[in-house]
Amino acid sequence: MSQTWSYTGSHVEADAMSQTWSYTSSHLSADAMSQTWSYTGSHVKANAMSQTWSYTSSRLNADAMSQT
Repeated sequence: MSQTWSYTGSHVEADAMSQTWSYTSSHLSADAMSQTWSYTGSHVKANAMSQTWSYTSSRLNADAMSQT
């Protein structure tokens, strides 16, 4: 519900209504509901509704209740 996140990058698109967003950046930290994760990569697409996401990066740390 609080859906908070911070990032450093060149491009970001966010839609809080559907809790979906995609971006291309070098670093991102996100904390939404029970879904928390941080990573350093080049591209990530996330959908908080279904808690599914795909990415291409060198390092990733994820922690979520039922995240797939």
